[in-house]
Amino acid sequence: MARILVIEDESSIRDMLVDLLTLMNFQVIDAADGRSGIQLAREFQPDLILCDIAMPDLDGFDVLHRLHQEIDTAAIPFIFLTARVEKSDIRQARLLGADDYLTKPFSPDELLEAITTRLERYSTITQASMNRPLGKSPTQIAQEAELQRAIAQSELVLYYQPQFSLQTEQIVGAEALVRWQHPQRGIIGPAEFIGLAEQSGLIEPLGEWVLRTACQQLSLWHQMGFNRMKVAVNVSSLQLNRTNFCQEIADILAPIKLGHHFVELELTETAILKNVNASAEKLQTLKDLGIQIAVDDFGTGYASLEYLQHLPFDTLKIDRCFVQFLDQNKKNGAIVSALVQMAHNLNLDVISEGVETEGERNFLKHQGCDIAQGYFYSAPLPSFEFEKLLTQKYGL
Repeated sequence: MARILVIEDESSIRDMLVDLLTLMNFQVIDAADGRSGIQLAREFQPDLILCDIAMPDLDGFDVLHRLHQEIDTAAIPFIFLTARVEKSDIRQARLLGADDYLTKPFSPDELLEAITTRLERYSTITQASMNRPLGKSPTQIAQEAELQRAIAQSELVLYYQPQFSLQTEQIVGAEALVRWQHPQRGIIGPAEFIGLAEQSGLIEPLGEWVLRTACQQLSLWHQMGFNRMKVAVNVSSLQLNRTNFCQEIADILAPIKLGHHFVELELTETAILKNVNASAEKLQTLKDLGIQIAVDDFGTGYASLEYLQHLPFDTLKIDRCFVQFLDQNKKNGAIVSALVQMAHNLNLDVISEGVETEGERNFLKHQGCDIAQGYFYSAPLPSFEFEKLLTQKYGL
């Protein structure tokens, strides 16, 4: 039974919340002011905190700020309950790390949904954290706790790098790329935290969030009329090795009004070949669901070309190390030409990543490469800027 701490100075509202949550089978602890609420949080370490903002002495903002300073709140979701609707209050709540912001009056169903959603999310993250290896240094533990908090408090954001048809020069898809919107450091690239996520086990809830968010965004773009757009999402070896990986993917896609063939999962050679037989079975299951499969960073791992014949790929992505200066470097040019021809002979589409110059684009187009992405066309963009690119310049 989850324990919920209610911090509310108005006795009638506090009593109503206690009665309502008790009927919902939660164990309830209540406090009449901010100071006693902080004390109860220290003492009982609740599973979730509901807190009013407008309270004398210590308001809700002060309560959340002090809780962050005094106890480990990384695994305690915090929801504000308030009659305030000003954007400045909502913004301050988010900056302080609140998980949700319910405006009074709210219905019992709205309250229950907010609570259960946050409890389920934190439960997934906490379980992943419990599975991390022992023997971590204090610095590593602190970094993991910060990343855990970032996932739980919605500090992650997706950027989208457009993928262009080399024949039509139109946008045909996007690769979803995660960023960390750190409250102090600003936008942090994945190179700084994906390795940490994989080491700690947090890659599983992080990867699930990326796929779900990318598919929801793609569904919105289809509703806007960009109904040929695809989205590509990277999958780690740890995700692929999960026993119920395919079912998790199916569960994410089930409620989204979107053809599964518009979703492409990108896996590296190394991830696939850690367990070839198991990977082949899972990839075929995904293919049976209609999902597209791409082998990413091709040529940088240790795969034998024979695997391209036996594994159900749809797309081969040529790594940028071969694309760079290929119009000037004869060896790179020869390698890319051979890869494009081989992929087409195997009925695979070819995407070249890291295209940065017009010369590289022209060479790839001449060789029959299907799709290109890179800074020559566009850097990864937040969703609203990507939409501008779609509607204003390269609309389908």
